[in-house]
Amino acid sequence: MSARATISRLPSLALALLLMLLLAPAAQATEQTGKIRGTITDEDGSVLEGARVRVTSESLQGLRSAESDKSGLYWLPGLPPGQYQLNVEYEGFQGYTLNNIRVLIGATLDIDVTLRTASVEESVTVVDDRPLIDTSTSTTGSVITREYLEALPTSRSYQSAVKFAPGVTGGSNPNAQGGSSRENKWLLDGANTTDPVTGTFSFNFNLDAIEEVEVITGNFRAENGGSLGAIINVRTKSGSNKLEGGVKGFYSNGNWSPKRDATFVPDGRQIEGSEFDRDSESFDLNAFVGGPILRDKLWFFNSVRYIRNTSTALGARSPRVFDGFNIFSKLTANPAQGHHLIFSVMTGPARISNRRQSFSVDPEAQAHQYQNSLVASGEWQWFINNNLSAKFHYSHLQTDIDVTPQPCTWRDDDRFKTCLPGQEEGYIDFVTPGRIGVGGARSTGNSHYFSLNDRWRDSLRATLTAYVPRALGVHEIKGGVEVSFVRSTNTFGYTGNLYYVDRLEEADDPTSTVNYYWRETQGQLHQTNRGTTVFAYLQDSWEPTPGLTIDFGLKYDHAVMRNDEGEKIVNFDAVSPVAGVAWDPTGQGQAKIYAGGGVVIDESRLAISSFIDKNGLGRKLYLGPYFDGRDSNNSYDQWSYDRGQSNYESLPDLTVPRIYTVAAGFDMQLGGRTSVGVIGTAKFFRNLWEDDEVNYIWNGEGTNSVGVINGQQDYFFRLRTPDAARRNWLGITFKIERQMFKNLLLDINYTMSMTRGLTSTQITAAMDNPTQTPHEYGWLYSDRPHVLKASAAYKLPFGLTLGGTLNVTSGSRFDRKYYADKGSGYQNYVAERGTFDSVNPWWALNLKLRYNLRLPRGKLFFSAELNNVTNNRQATGINTGALNAGGEYFASGRQSPMTLELGGGYEW
Repeated sequence: MSARATISRLPSLALALLLMLLLAPAAQATEQTGKIRGTITDEDGSVLEGARVRVTSESLQGLRSAESDKSGLYWLPGLPPGQYQLNVEYEGFQGYTLNNIRVLIGATLDIDVTLRTASVEESVTVVDDRPLIDTSTSTTGSVITREYLEALPTSRSYQSAVKFAPGVTGGSNPNAQGGSSRENKWLLDGANTTDPVTGTFSFNFNLDAIEEVEVITGNFRAENGGSLGAIINVRTKSGSNKLEGGVKGFYSNGNWSPKRDATFVPDGRQIEGSEFDRDSESFDLNAFVGGPILRDKLWFFNSVRYIRNTSTALGARSPRVFDGFNIFSKLTANPAQGHHLIFSVMTGPARISNRRQSFSVDPEAQAHQYQNSLVASGEWQWFINNNLSAKFHYSHLQTDIDVTPQPCTWRDDDRFKTCLPGQEEGYIDFVTPGRIGVGGARSTGNSHYFSLNDRWRDSLRATLTAYVPRALGVHEIKGGVEVSFVRSTNTFGYTGNLYYVDRLEEADDPTSTVNYYWRETQGQLHQTNRGTTVFAYLQDSWEPTPGLTIDFGLKYDHAVMRNDEGEKIVNFDAVSPVAGVAWDPTGQGQAKIYAGGGVVIDESRLAISSFIDKNGLGRKLYLGPYFDGRDSNNSYDQWSYDRGQSNYESLPDLTVPRIYTVAAGFDMQLGGRTSVGVIGTAKFFRNLWEDDEVNYIWNGEGTNSVGVINGQQDYFFRLRTPDAARRNWLGITFKIERQMFKNLLLDINYTMSMTRGLTSTQITAAMDNPTQTPHEYGWLYSDRPHVLKASAAYKLPFGLTLGGTLNVTSGSRFDRKYYADKGSGYQNYVAERGTFDSVNPWWALNLKLRYNLRLPRGKLFFSAELNNVTNNRQATGINTGALNAGGEYFASGRQSPMTLELGGGYEW
């Protein structure tokens, strides 16, 4: 059924169009709420006009109401995700109450109500037994609820939970259905928090502040723009009229984990280091509280998280120490009927000491990182009438990443950089040059560089939604505009404007350290990049007949990204269509057949325009005493100068990167809150960001250059979006899902896919050597032909819950490359990419046990999370250096060992 309400069609349309024009400089975004709609009838099937429909929820703060129109239709949009109660009243009829309704982000619930004539019983109360399947949409993805996050082992990371969505693989910045790790869009309560430079996530977040996480992977609607990968939409908790809170703590220790010893080959070479010189310890402390400030008017929610993680790897003398906070505060208000306000602030300051985890780095040469993400947003929701609503949203994102020499300390701990006489605690030395050790020598003196980077994104958004019944069916028309301004500033330099490179004259003799060379620089490099994006859309969700929904829409994308000289490197306008259809063949919400497709535009990132930055550091090169008496035409007191100008340019009138996507599927409810489904998806990524080298002339084998075009012996690169820069993802997913019912939660999905193309990310080494181009198109390293994911949780007696996840994944592909004189390295293919071999499949089983002890006021809980229960240590990568040079297979990385985390806390 459809969302319904009570105002005549023509005034609604007129007001909608007028507001869209007035709001024009201000919305895009994925929907942050859900909605309930349906039809009110009597026992004879006659529609009832004027029935009052109300919903209440702790998530809603108060109640929301609507009246059925002359067709018996009602519509309740803008409902925050959570558990709801629905009440229907009509004079002369029994009241109707439906409990335990779960509203999900972006979902539409069709709830038709039949009222009975009044009798002795004044009302009828039922438990929600409605269908599970949202038959109104063809969009694909997953919604990860708070219940899921609490019951299952997720390492207290929403990024880890995201990876259990079908078609999603990889790490914290995942690959979603062929998209690269830099092509996702990350949202927090509708605020675009994607890193404006890299396109990756910009912060961690406290799970106690999360209500739901929505992962949209395909069949995007017009409002879902700007992402070639997935849209990860985090919806936070809000306060309610009930005061609630909690304190929690979690602890893990790497010494509890099994460890591997060093691995050697028969000739005595060590090919994998020992893990016995590595350790880690982690503390994770959390607190949250939420409730009313003015009952039914103003509410608050606050959370704070502190993490301290200490780890040592590769025999490093200095432990890596992460000290970080995540602080979140949210206010929600209903100042007047039909108006809802939301204000929130999130900040996550953190410090990372001793970043350089290497045996060859002395404490005084260590580096330090300070980072922080600030997200501030405000939203006004205006429910103009039963058929029309508007949203206005502003958000500000600021990310700071500062890498400097390690601050000194007066503590008596030789693992940390010690202050010199006259230096205060925490002094950062930007004056003393660093000494970099290569060829077995140690890095000493000071960290050799610093980088101070700040990134901003400011966004204004406005959306308008109109519900129009009785216009050849029912329409939900939505439009919006979003304008975003992004900026990045970076200061880079070398400590003392100078750095030395040392090496050993005699292998394995640390006393033979000698200066190899050193460089002087002209000073610090200051760069600023700016950009602007505009996104607008208009979409119609049309229900011509009950059970059939047709979505169609148009999107407008505009992007300008500038380099450090203010030149427009990215500059495009694009209009793209999307469409989808969903049909319920049962007419009762028990099944759905759906299909959809369209074009999605890449809105670009500042990393693209900064590729054509014009300013650089001039450097003088001095050869050190290592070259004295050696076969060299240079002496240590000669020097050369590296010019600061970049050898990069951008072609004009670039074709906009985009994907063409189509998907079709079928979902069916089995009963017992369980559903099954299958979906097939094809995504064709075209005109991706890539560069090519245009100066060198190559020999026929592609191993060396035989000349240059412009007379200069140097590389010259062009930024392009050529037709050859493409990739394809084809996949089919089978899934079974069960919401928590009779104490069992279940989610299983299996995806079979293929990923082929020229480039798996942006601006790679592809197309730099024309003789290699025939080999560069092939199986991409992100290809995972088979992926099985299973999650389950069962509520045992006496307050126990057992949860588990299983992940079985194909190993990554790899190639052996061959030596090229140009570049003096192994960089040439001799066969199609991805056809040499692949790593063996790997699997991991994770378990979580949680015990809740009910108290008169609140509850105590205790938890234990065991990851990689069987301690599988399958190789996840191959040492390409050993493979290329000698054809030897040595692991470059392995699955993390079994780990245990213990936790406990009190909630009320």
